[in-house]
Amino acid sequence: MRAFILGGGQGSRTVNPKLPKVLTEVAGSALLDLQLIELISIDEVTQITLLLGHGADEVIVHLQDFLASHVTEKTVDYVIENEALGSAGMLRQVLSELNDEICFVTLGDILPRGGIVESFHIWKTSETKKENSIFVHPNNHPNDSDSVKRSSENGLVEAII
Repeated sequence: MRAFILGGGQGSRTVNPKLPKVLTEVAGSALLDLQLIELISIDEVTQITLLLGHGADEVIVHLQDFLASHVTEKTVDYVIENEALGSAGMLRQVLSELNDEICFVTLGDILPRGGIVESFHIWKTSETKKENSIFVHPNNHPNDSDSVKRSSENGLVEAII
């Protein structure tokens, strides 16, 4: 299974808008570090790919430092978008090149309550598991954020907007 971290966000609403959002610190660690530690611990995940945009050079240096101090047998790589494609633009492009491989995707600027491992476990053990699942959270800036459209009949996500 391949995991993707969408890490191209600018962080315009963060404490340090010049810093890529994935490098925002939470409890003394970058969000990226916390996500990588969790993804590395999931046995089913064999490859982790960062999809980068804004601040890619800074994120790559940070990633190299992280990998130098954390032993992992998993492949950790990255892809840099040539032009700004939006939150999932690069993801669409990369997924179109895969052959029916199951993927786990997380946004680089969030860490779900309970963590990525718990979210993965919920997905893996769900009786209503579908090929794709999405974990979302409310925010106080819906005008400039991605959102989901849910079916009024069954509550399933119909579209990501």
